[in-house]
Amino acid sequence: MKCYNCGADLTGDNRCPNCGIDVKVYKKIVMTSNYYYNQGLERSNVRDLSGAIESLKKSLRFDKTNNWISTSWDIRRNELPAVLTQALANSEYSTYTVDDAEYYEAPQGDYYQIELEQGAKEIKVKIDMTGKFI
Repeated sequence: MKCYNCGADLTGDNRCPNCGIDVKVYKKIVMTSNYYYNQGLERSNVRDLSGAIESLKKSLRFDKTNNWISTSWDIRRNELPAVLTQALANSEYSTYTVDDAEYYEAPQGDYYQIELEQGAKEIKVKIDMTGKFI
């Protein structure tokens, strides 16, 4: 792995041996990206193309100080847990249809972000794993 700042070869240390920049977060990002890439490659080799696409579409989000904010990926409507579909059915959004859904892993807890639509009106809601709107 090469340093993103100066291009030097990195060692097991969390600092570049050449320029001294902190590369801990950078290494974590690269390793996580490689993990999902390799998982997608393995799935494609066994002809699990939808699984491969899911692995390759995972998105990592970091803030400007390189703190992990979340990891997310698309979820099919028919894969939403029953607790979520029930929460939507029992809410003010019961007349809306699910247009898009994403699953988020985050330090404060995992949740779903669901895009709902009713005619030309669209809204995004967040629901935690227990079915509570957040």
